[in-house]
Amino acid sequence: MKNGNRISEEFSDEDLQAVLAAITLIESKMPWLLTLTPEESRGLRNLGFDGLPFA
Repeated sequence: MKNGNRISEEFSDEDLQAVLAAITLIESKMPWLLTLTPEESRGLRNLGFDGLPFA
């Protein structure tokens, strides 16, 4: 990354637990979500700069 990481915020433990609980809830409500294998992920086309307006 050219400019590096410019975010300097920290989560409290309570906020982190709340976020993780929300993610768990979302995953339980949407069981059809799946994770791509690394091979499947590499096989997808990259959006690229030229395709950005299309997306």
